[in-house]
Amino acid sequence: MVLRSLAAGLMLLMMSSCGGNTPAAPEAGEGEITDIEIVATDFAFQLSSASIAAGEVRTTLINEGSEPHQAGYWLLDEGISFDDFMQQVLKDDSAIPQLSSGGRLGHMRPLSGGVRGVRPGDELAAGTYAVMCSIRDPESGKNHYELGMTAELEVR
Repeated sequence: MVLRSLAAGLMLLMMSSCGGNTPAAPEAGEGEITDIEIVATDFAFQLSSASIAAGEVRTTLINEGSEPHQAGYWLLDEGISFDDFMQQVLKDDSAIPQLSSGGRLGHMRPLSGGVRGVRPGDELAAGTYAVMCSIRDPESGKNHYELGMTAELEVR
């Protein structure tokens, strides 16, 4: 009898350590801030990740270029792909409000070359975002996004 009770107790202990009746662990990232780094050069962005979790996001912008750069997130409207968005914007940037009705989110102020800036937290909903630098280049007269300073970010 004692041996049966001991065996039953041992079996329960083994089951609980293997996930038997224990509550599920919270999903990764719940209640946490997601960090993303954006490295800016003349004229491109490199993101530390092309996909991040929805919720609060802390953005670090590192300007490795010689020109001033900034970054902003544009949440694309449902059904608009990043490529379609960029094609339309490069034809006519007045189309931005029609393709991204939520407007610009997480705007990082312009940073001089060699400077790092941190934006502590923006709430990003799930969706596809265009990350763009909208500073105008004094030499060409074009916005930096027209010169290639764009990146696609998926928030899930």
